Amino acid sequence: MTATVGIVIRTLNESSHLATLIDCISRQHHDFYVQIIVVDTESTDGTNDYLHRKNIPFVSIPAKLFSFGRALNLGIRSLSEEPDVVVSISAHCIPSHSFWLRNLVSPVLANNLVMATGDQYSSPLSRSSEVNWFIQRPHINLHIASAFQFNNANSAFSYGLWRQHQFDNIISAQEDIEFALHHLLYNKAHVILVTDASVTHIHEFTNKQLVRRLFIEAYQECLLFGFPLRVFWAKLLGSFRSIPIDVRLAYSRKRIVRAIPGILTFRLIEVLSVTTAAVISGLMFAFTHRYYSLSRDKPGGI
Repeated sequence: MTATVGIVIRTLNESSHLATLIDCISRQHHDFYVQIIVVDTESTDGTNDYLHRKNIPFVSIPAKLFSFGRALNLGIRSLSEEPDVVVSISAHCIPSHSFWLRNLVSPVLANNLVMATGDQYSSPLSRSSEVNWFIQRPHINLHIASAFQFNNANSAFSYGLWRQHQFDNIISAQEDIEFALHHLLYNKAHVILVTDASVTHIHEFTNKQLVRRLFIEAYQECLLFGFPLRVFWAKLLGSFRSIPIDVRLAYSRKRIVRAIPGILTFRLIEVLSVTTAAVISGLMFAFTHRYYSLSRDKPGGI
């Protein structure tokens, strides 16, 4: 029986990357029945025109209602039929080869308690610090990974698992980690890393966008896990330890002179974002005595 795979693509003003991604998906070698749904967040760069022209199904979510989890839940519900496996990929992630989909989905089809997360590499044009961040991740194929490595930029999971517990609609980031932790705790599911289902992850953040992204992620981690100081010290130490690695990487890429200001800026933004997130989340706990709860019965839904 042919397996059905639903691919959910989230996008915001990424029409050029989206066109490349759709083309890569169309060239994949597999024997699945594939559905694609794009979830667009009020793009103004002609994304909707492109999707209409290519006759690709899409749904829109207002920017004021956007969260990563809500967009994914909406996309999964909007698939034309219930899939066996859901694949989540960001519009700015480009599969490395034509067996990406088959390799990513196969472990989930073999065991519906598997949450697969595909490998990721940064674009060669990215900042040295970000290239370093991707390089330092483990790269062992079919290795059992922690829930913290599950990443919806390139992931696959069973539709049945999602029906039991959907992505959180409210939290502003780390919805993938919350999803993986929940299923690990309550359904005995596990995360595996699929290195032969890799993508190139293209980030083109301005410094302002980087501040916002790093703050939101650190803030949500503090609330989600309830240890602002632990998150703060772990990320702070990680930032300082990464600087010499960033420099060595920049040297190996023969970009040392141009890269140094970018490395220092990236790491400074990281430190300031994490510090601010830890302070604000700590104050929130001091006044409310509440953090996020990984509840078995917490509902999903838009």
